[in-house]
Amino acid sequence: MGRLICISNRVMTPDQMDTSGGLAVALRELLNQRSGIWAGWSGQVSESSDVDVRRGTFTSATIDMRREEHEGAYLGYSNSVLWPVFHNRLDLARFDRNFFDAYMAYNTRMADMIAAFVQPGDVIWVHDYHFLILGQLLRERGITQPIGFFLHIPMPPPEAFLALPEFRDLATSLAAYDLVGFQTTHDVGNTLACLRAAAGAELLPSGRLSISGESVQAGSFPISIDASFFSPSATGTAPTSGARYAGIKRVLGVDRLDYTKGLPQKFRGFAHLLKSYPHFRKQTILTQIAAPTRESVEVYADIRQELEGISGSINGEFGDVDWMPVHYINRSVPRKRLKTLYRSAAVGFVTPLRDGMNLTAKEYVASQDPADPGVLVLSRFAGAAEELQDALLVNPYCVEELGDALAKALAMPIEERRQRHALLQAVVSKRDTAVWAADFLVQLERSAAQARSPFVASPAA
Repeated sequence: MGRLICISNRVMTPDQMDTSGGLAVALRELLNQRSGIWAGWSGQVSESSDVDVRRGTFTSATIDMRREEHEGAYLGYSNSVLWPVFHNRLDLARFDRNFFDAYMAYNTRMADMIAAFVQPGDVIWVHDYHFLILGQLLRERGITQPIGFFLHIPMPPPEAFLALPEFRDLATSLAAYDLVGFQTTHDVGNTLACLRAAAGAELLPSGRLSISGESVQAGSFPISIDASFFSPSATGTAPTSGARYAGIKRVLGVDRLDYTKGLPQKFRGFAHLLKSYPHFRKQTILTQIAAPTRESVEVYADIRQELEGISGSINGEFGDVDWMPVHYINRSVPRKRLKTLYRSAAVGFVTPLRDGMNLTAKEYVASQDPADPGVLVLSRFAGAAEELQDALLVNPYCVEELGDALAKALAMPIEERRQRHALLQAVVSKRDTAVWAADFLVQLERSAAQARSPFVASPAA
């Protein structure tokens, strides 16, 4: 296999060693093992056209966004159109044709940069909704190497996808890829339905999709974590300490500050626990880490204000001078510190309203002491729920169900906790980040080897 060229919005340079972002961590580990290039946005906004290249165990190549690209492509089309629509929140989408024009302009500049790096034998892996159309732009520049695309967020149902004014452009652009990957089988099903409705796609006997005279393979490749990093026996893991072992049980949430994460519902579910199960008062705390994100988008300022209000209300109603039930932390936490926090929590509380995967759920499982594990309470609308069936699965829209699940988790006998954890740990440890990447890349090269034609023969029996 030749070099690997990865493209994503977030890029880690070779000298950056710590982040709490799932995709960034996964790609860093992959590129540390296999030579290649990680390309994307520098994180800076300027009028410069320079490419910043840094070399180490891998090479990073980044460009600055121009101001109109940052406002129109990133804040606009990516995060105010695609993000809410793909999470089935049409009410929060801001449809503006200028956003898509900026999205095209930025993807075009990225395609020009990538095309200058590509060599024979390279494999190209494009990540996430910021670059849906990048494969088509690369093909237009004569790139014939294998190109795969992986969507880290959920694929919406056709009813939401067709609300995009550019739905046909997005649907047909996927045919430029040899392989498109998704987090769950549910996402694959939604993709087939969307492409049928938007572009008349047909499912071929080979399993490929025929779109506008081209064919593409679609499949489920659930992303995972480096389970060994979070293992209680890992080097650098601090001894377990904290509220759980001081007579107070900790319920822990670790999320980005985003309206898709179900944070208000989580807080209200915890309030229901305290109200309906008063014996847990002064015995339990909710620690919620909510790292800020996209703070310049108005809806994110709204969710921060809402959470501050709810947490203050809960603490005001139930708190005492020696016990505050909600510990709300509006900043990111280094991954090494997270390991200890996960282990100190009697309950991992993961409640997204919709999520592509949610690696927090898997990190929590991997961090637990098998002899005395905590309990994972997980939204059934997280992609992780498709794999982690032995968690306590909940409907995050029902705060009573959330509070009842917390009560069950906090009172769960150790035998049941061990049994559930063993089953969850088997899933998490079997399929780590390396397996995820290898599965996708092997399938990508197989798909690329097939004729790029709508008439792909069925595999031999």
